[in-house]
Amino acid sequence: MKKPFESNYSLAERQKVKHVVIDFHTQYQSAICRIFPEAKMIADNFHLVQMGLQALNQTRVQLMHHFAQNSREYRILKHH
Repeated sequence: MKKPFESNYSLAERQKVKHVVIDFHTQYQSAICRIFPEAKMIADNFHLVQMGLQALNQTRVQLMHHFAQNSREYRILKHH
């Protein structure tokens, strides 16, 4: 990922980049810091919402397992 930017753009040009929109992949974050040292990373809205929904779903499933499978609470968490 670094090579095209480093070979086609000088450090001075790359330092002019102020913002980079990325997802939360850690390898991207470290690479962006090296390639564009002055840029601020902005979270991609799609990935931010996706992470929130995954966290909520994971919490729902963990909570669901605290109830018996034939209980009303389990069914509510399972189907809603």
